[in-house]
Amino acid sequence: MRRLKYLPAVLLLLAACGTATREDAAVDAAAAGGQVLSKGSAWTANAPDLAAEKILGALGAGEVDLLGAFDPDTAVRDATTRKVLVGTVDGFAPGPHLFAETADDPWAVPTLVMKVNVVQMLKGTPSASGSFYVQLMGSRDAAAATAALPTGAVVALYLQAPPQADPAVRVNDPKAGRPSGEALWTADPQGFVAADGPSGGVILPDLGEVRPTGTFVSQLPTGSVPR
Repeated sequence: MRRLKYLPAVLLLLAACGTATREDAAVDAAAAGGQVLSKGSAWTANAPDLAAEKILGALGAGEVDLLGAFDPDTAVRDATTRKVLVGTVDGFAPGPHLFAETADDPWAVPTLVMKVNVVQMLKGTPSASGSFYVQLMGSRDAAAATAALPTGAVVALYLQAPPQADPAVRVNDPKAGRPSGEALWTADPQGFVAADGPSGGVILPDLGEVRPTGTFVSQLPTGSVPR
């Protein structure tokens, strides 16, 4: 299992301590609404089991240096977080090349575009199509990504504008990877969470990190309840 290189142990401890509180709040909120929500989360009841190493390899993930632990309640309020959702993966396609005007430029960064069908919006409005197209940097191998993160895999996403929203960023094939008229998004590195089966922990592909004892609901804002 790969971990962040410079994340202080005390922050990991604080994050772990906050997990029970967040899960309990979600369970209590569900009970108040007449629903039953286990700590495995109703969202992940049909989530397929995943092969962590395949995901980390296929999506070009690597270690990321971060300043602190991820707090879903802070992230959902952040102005750069435009959408927060739970959804299911529905395939991959090669995306644009970033930071270059031609694909063969040695500085070009390849991307994949992941299609995600919305199960529930936790912040923001859904798209007209009911799907979001999320740009992942570091790979263009759609077949390997699909094999690693198959159709139906359950993910949580904290979405932001992609790098090319800045007009100064050079892009090759800017419309690649999704139907005409669909916007591209990118996920906060800590805000791309995949459920490893109904109760098998979580995987954070952008961080190159596996949390076998983590829970999906602990990665969501406090009080998030399936509808």
